[in-house]
Amino acid sequence: MELFALNRKRIFESELEGWAFLQGGKNTSRYDTDRDHLFRQESNFFWLTGIVEGDCDLIMDFTNKKVIVFCPKLPQSYAVWLGPIPTLKELSEKYGLDFFYQEELANFVKTNSITKFHVHTTYTKQKELEEIETDDSVLKETLNELRVIKTELELEKMRKVCKIGSIGHTKVMETTKPNQFQYELQGTLLHEYYRHGSRFTSFEAIVGSGIGSSILHYFNNNLKINDGDLVLLDSGCEVDCYGSDITRTFPANGVFSQDQKMIYQIVLDMQKKCIEAMKPEKEWTEIHALSVEVCIDGLLECGLIKGKKEELIENHIAALFYPHGLGHMLGLDVHDVGGYPKGREKIKNATFQYLRANRKLKPGMILTVEPGIYFIRPLLEPAFEDPEVNKYLNVDKIKKFLDFGGIRIEDDVLVTETGYEVLTDVPKEIEDIEKLMKK
Repeated sequence: MELFALNRKRIFESELEGWAFLQGGKNTSRYDTDRDHLFRQESNFFWLTGIVEGDCDLIMDFTNKKVIVFCPKLPQSYAVWLGPIPTLKELSEKYGLDFFYQEELANFVKTNSITKFHVHTTYTKQKELEEIETDDSVLKETLNELRVIKTELELEKMRKVCKIGSIGHTKVMETTKPNQFQYELQGTLLHEYYRHGSRFTSFEAIVGSGIGSSILHYFNNNLKINDGDLVLLDSGCEVDCYGSDITRTFPANGVFSQDQKMIYQIVLDMQKKCIEAMKPEKEWTEIHALSVEVCIDGLLECGLIKGKKEELIENHIAALFYPHGLGHMLGLDVHDVGGYPKGREKIKNATFQYLRANRKLKPGMILTVEPGIYFIRPLLEPAFEDPEVNKYLNVDKIKKFLDFGGIRIEDDVLVTETGYEVLTDVPKEIEDIEKLMKK
């Protein structure tokens, strides 16, 4: 609870005044059934309280620096199905907060003469608060900026979850062989997560092989992995809602072909140079631009594109092979908050349009660094027919790669006072991957 008490201290030291109302996560069922989903708390609510029970709301009193929680009053008959129902006193002792039942919310508001709440932009109007004025202009931005900078206690969680994620990815790489199904690799991954203390994934695993490795968010995971395929494994796990996000691409048979080595080395160079460039006050857009530059250099060297480097960058040719941003914020959500602070907007061109962050780096931020090169037919085939684009492409050579798939390499990186710390540790040098898979 020390971690969450510190988080509350930080928000109470912000410029917010008066009262704020925040809704917690709701228990949900699968469609029109009584089959409940496994509950995972809403991230802002968890950041403030650590509460793992569903259907709660809270009020923040900025004058007295207090958080008051309102929870459902469950009948004792529920204990047959759910186990012992905690009392308000037990909940208060567990979390160090004042607890009331939801039915007391309206009376609490009236007794304290509350006429206005700061609310999150996700706020859904509640019957008990229909007469209360709400302002959603400040709370979200305040929470975002606080969550972006991790405390030392939060960094302990992040190091732990990144370690578990690394163990899972390494085990999959070590045990993969041709003719397995993609979901078998996912099963190995989940087993390692569970075995080391992570019950939740931070998102559904991507296990793409063959052409599937060129589909950025491929979740089917139901095909057989062929000898000679590349396998792109993108997955993360959670510990106390804090998540990891790792990607590795490796040959199903344990040995890279010459073409696979060539493209893989370009992506690895992109990632390593970008990580080395991370430090406080560096603009994330500058680091993404560096990844594009290294991508262009590599594609020129291997003869897939042609022309002057500056002209290729200006005409966004890299986006045909690298159609996403360099990475994103990471924390309680895999695509975590704070990528675009107040005053920063998306850059609307092919090179930057999918960038998930546009801000200066600060110590305590964690970002993923995940460049990639892919051979995606819906992007490349129209480019082959466009004279303004195909003049930069060695079309015949690229066509030989249309069944290649794609390569992405991703690590989770902490910005420190002097530079960076890579929190994830999975083999990514070509010789290290082949050595591990041979073993």
